[in-house]
Amino acid sequence: MRMIDAGTPHGDPNLDPFVEVDSDELVEEGIDEIGNDEIGNDEIGAAVLAVVEKARDSRQPPPTMRAVDADAPLPDGDAFDPFAGELGAGDPFPLTSKLLLRFGAGREAPRYVRVDTEESYQAFRAESSPELAELKARVDDLATRFAEHADDPDAHEMLVAEAEQVDLLGEDVAGVEEEKQVDVWLPEWARGKVRAWREGGYVCASINLPGCDGDVRVCTSIEPFQRCFAEMRRHAAEAGAGGTAVVGVLPAMSCVLGAGTLVKEMAAAAPSILRRPEASRRAPFVVRIEPRANPAVCAMAALAQQAAGGDKPARAEWDALGAAAGKGAKVVGQAMREALALLVRRGKVAA
Repeated sequence: MRMIDAGTPHGDPNLDPFVEVDSDELVEEGIDEIGNDEIGNDEIGAAVLAVVEKARDSRQPPPTMRAVDADAPLPDGDAFDPFAGELGAGDPFPLTSKLLLRFGAGREAPRYVRVDTEESYQAFRAESSPELAELKARVDDLATRFAEHADDPDAHEMLVAEAEQVDLLGEDVAGVEEEKQVDVWLPEWARGKVRAWREGGYVCASINLPGCDGDVRVCTSIEPFQRCFAEMRRHAAEAGAGGTAVVGVLPAMSCVLGAGTLVKEMAAAAPSILRRPEASRRAPFVVRIEPRANPAVCAMAALAQQAAGGDKPARAEWDALGAAAGKGAKVVGQAMREALALLVRRGKVAA
């Protein structure tokens, strides 16, 4: 089944095992600002707006996430497409595709999150940026040499000249770091608590969480830039904004999109991350975050509930999936059976 991005309305909140996080605002407003600040031509501005609307309509609320050990066994099956190879080419079941995405399928790689204290986070950022790492090495070296030659006036004069060069390097590094920042729109409460930037081939984002000891824990994750760019380019094509109309701002828009994905998934996993025993200690640690529930079962449960509620397209798709299961689509059949059992337990359908 081809995974597609499309917006879906919320179903029964008692059935939907996800948490709504308003961080999609970061994506929509951030992309809007790119259009407002960097686009002067009305035609190009209209193209950017069309892409923004397409990306906005395609955003999915994050499923409820849980934090597990970084080296824990990965879930069975294909996380990107749980029904891979069973339903044929193309997208014969569009409602199911949308629901699978809604409940956390569509992942091409596991999501790892590093958790720091504020102090270890600063060190981590300095080490992960080549420019900051070089500056730190120069400053540390200079401090050591000053200490070793504190009583040597000739060396002191030479070191002062080097210190001036390091000051200039610091100004250059500050400029480079500023250029790396991803301009996501932030509501007042989030300013200073969310950071996003691009480092080489990755979009990176960090969010502050309140630790149980009263100190901040900083969660950081990354997303390959090329994956973000491919998604934004697809939105541009679907919006009819191909060619050169938006090519100049697609990289910036892609970074905003990627940062928004990282922020909302880490926010959805925040309660589980903070419940980890490592979170009560001050050493950095890494976890993997993943949907708490099986996306295939949740998607089938949502489809079944829509069908039971009189939705004719959902009913037709449910019946077609049942026919596919009867012809050997074992994963589909298992997901349908588990979904029905879930709904029966919750009193949503009759036994």
